[in-house]
Amino acid sequence: MKLDDVLKNTVTAVIRDNFAEGEVVDVEFESIELAEDGATITIKVVFTVDSKPDDVAEHYFGLTGKVRSALGEAWQEYFPVISPSFGREEHA
Repeated sequence: MKLDDVLKNTVTAVIRDNFAEGEVVDVEFESIELAEDGATITIKVVFTVDSKPDDVAEHYFGLTGKVRSALGEAWQEYFPVISPSFGREEHA
């Protein structure tokens, strides 16, 4: 199964809306897997370097449920695994 661009954009917007403006640098959909213990969608959220871990943790509350709702009925059997990554914005 593959997430279409519209659904990716919807999920990305849900994630970005849950955090402070400018805090999320990128949202990457790393994988969609059927594992022995269930089906997962792995999503990496890249934060700015100056993001404070306490602030990020506070905004994680309820995020999984919001992402599951945004994925809709067709994806209800999949569990979104949302992992933070603290990176650096690269400029050319």
